[in-house]
Amino acid sequence: MPIDDPKQNIHKWCGELTIDDDTEIVGGTLKPGTRCVFVKTSATSHFVTHGTYVKKVRLVSSKSDAISAVEGNLQTAMADMGDDFDLADAMPVVEILEINKSRTSPLTNKLNEFIEKLFSDDAWLDASAAIGQEKIKQGRKMPALK
Repeated sequence: MPIDDPKQNIHKWCGELTIDDDTEIVGGTLKPGTRCVFVKTSATSHFVTHGTYVKKVRLVSSKSDAISAVEGNLQTAMADMGDDFDLADAMPVVEILEINKSRTSPLTNKLNEFIEKLFSDDAWLDASAAIGQEKIKQGRKMPALK
């Protein structure tokens, strides 16, 4: 399942991906080729870039459950989070549980590491005001996927 749009340029609490034949889905079923919204419930999901393959996802039952999952990992309520989930009205919503590094290209894996490094640098974030630094700073406090 490749990440289609991680929403990194204007950081959001969700992105888009496409289900493929190798995707394990917890809590439901989705057909290969289905485009989904993924919620950023881990630090790892904040760093993924276009072309990253995902090995396992959990089907989220509703937009409100997606927001609750993010807030639960942030350990705080976010009043302004709803606009980030507009796509969740039109597509199934999933939570990334595992990245498939072996299927992801080596260049994309390195790019994910680079994004993580950039997102961990407050000086870089301060210089890049248009990308949503506060969401990134909050997201990097979430637990990483194992």
